[in-house]
Amino acid sequence: MLTIKYIFLGIVQGLTEFLPVSSSAHLVIFQDLLGFKENQILLYIVLHVGTLLALIVFLFKDIKRLLTIRVLFYIFLATILTMVIVLLGEDFFEGMFSAPANLVLPLFITGITLLCTKKFTKGLRSLSELKIGDAFWLGILQGISVIPGLSRSGLTISALLFRNAQRETAFKFSFLASIPVILGALLFKIGEFSQIS
Repeated sequence: MLTIKYIFLGIVQGLTEFLPVSSSAHLVIFQDLLGFKENQILLYIVLHVGTLLALIVFLFKDIKRLLTIRVLFYIFLATILTMVIVLLGEDFFEGMFSAPANLVLPLFITGITLLCTKKFTKGLRSLSELKIGDAFWLGILQGISVIPGLSRSGLTISALLFRNAQRETAFKFSFLASIPVILGALLFKIGEFSQIS
């Protein structure tokens, strides 16, 4: 039964990670519905290994072409900002995972943001035309989106679109920037798991 729960939550994570609908929110909801109380650290590791591999496979053909020195610097900057926000707000963020009721406002914010991007964005700038401000906003929003219900991809892609990035540029830069963050979080959780096991 436990294996089936893991597989089911893995499917939920896989289906929602690449959509702007907050995979973490759906995991909180389904964990509550399933009464899933097993080791949350191990669950996090299992799900995000899959996420990381999926991202690398999905972007594999583009990684070498897209990762110029400039883009790498912007990803580094965004990653640092994300890490600072997550570490400073760690206790608050973890508390948000405690109940599905906490998801209402974040999901509403995500929905309004996505609606606004359809109406108010033009999308003119390519990946080579990204600016330091793009990395700044992406890093901040990526950190805040640890809150379940705030879609990481939804907020970061929307921010880039509001800053007139092309849709393809916004999509690829957002997911490229997520790789070191997910990897860092994964290593951190593996460290936690090794300490308690």
